[in-house]
Amino acid sequence: PLRGGCLMPLYPFQRKLVAGIHRAVTEGASAVLMQAPTGAGKTSTIVEGVIAPSLALGRRFVFAAHLEELIDDTAGRIRSMGIPCGTVKVASQFYSIGCWTR
Repeated sequence: PLRGGCLMPLYPFQRKLVAGIHRAVTEGASAVLMQAPTGAGKTSTIVEGVIAPSLALGRRFVFAAHLEELIDDTAGRIRSMGIPCGTVKVASQFYSIGCWTR
């Protein structure tokens, strides 16, 4: 996966998160929630381990977050990998929602 314009693999604990997400979907989950501590690299994990590979297979992807900064950061990372994406934000003092499709 690309990170900052160069190839850089996910850390082992991040690969374990990705494997858990793939396992849940394979077992029939229609939605998956990933949880990890602050600084664990959740954004990198989801972008590089789930979103980019899913889009490469022709799938669509929706990412939702409660902070506009998370939406903008994630969209920026996706775009930096050469993947076009769009965002939809709900104007509220309480939450923002981001959405992308290919």
